[in-house]
Amino acid sequence: MSPNLPPAQSILVRTDFTDDSAWRTLMQDAPAVMTTVDDREFAGWTVEMLLGLDVDSGYLFVADARTFADPERTILVLNTDPAEDDESEEANSFRVAPEHLASVESNLSIANLDFADFADHTDADGVFREPSSQPDERALTIEELLVAAPGSQLPEPILTSFINDLEGARGQRTTTATYVVDLRTSADYLEANREGYGLSKVVGFEETIARTRQGGSALLFSFPVRSGHWSAWVDPNSLVPIALLGVRKRTTDR
Repeated sequence: MSPNLPPAQSILVRTDFTDDSAWRTLMQDAPAVMTTVDDREFAGWTVEMLLGLDVDSGYLFVADARTFADPERTILVLNTDPAEDDESEEANSFRVAPEHLASVESNLSIANLDFADFADHTDADGVFREPSSQPDERALTIEELLVAAPGSQLPEPILTSFINDLEGARGQRTTTATYVVDLRTSADYLEANREGYGLSKVVGFEETIARTRQGGSALLFSFPVRSGHWSAWVDPNSLVPIALLGVRKRTTDR
């Protein structure tokens, strides 16, 4: 029986097992919201085999043989939902330098940018190294976000849960927010991935769709919590949350 991937938004799967030390370093540098899969059942899997897996998000990160042979440790990114008229590997894959992995994951996960936005801006060797195609980013402190959060008009249970978890993130001090030009892109992404989100315990899903469907712009940031993460769309000027989405893995009964 073929192995299956866990239900998760962003997955990094290992298919080469020649360098455990390099793998440990990759896991340390990977975004906290990314689910890593270290299972020898995937050893030697080809791109064609990986594309046969059920991946709800539409993309998959892969640490393959080239990752561990290349001193730069570039990671393969696959479009697991290619257009029917162009299913070639060249058109539906690119590689990303580890220092840009977090930014690529963040923008793909909330559909702020799509696969082609990165694949079309790689260097000659097919590696994405410069975030020049991405919207402007802004560093925010956890403290200023905590000050602004109570001014939100979002439902109290959602807002209170968010603030409590944000309080727990004080240790990271700052976070990087990405400028979202049109919030409707976020709504489209959530609607398209409704079934996938149903596999997790989600707070604020319908409220976020309703608000982002109205359009406008926002700053978007995410931060990890135990077994999940929050995504927050905040007003670019006041930093008051205008949409909040909390995602956690469901616990299974034993």
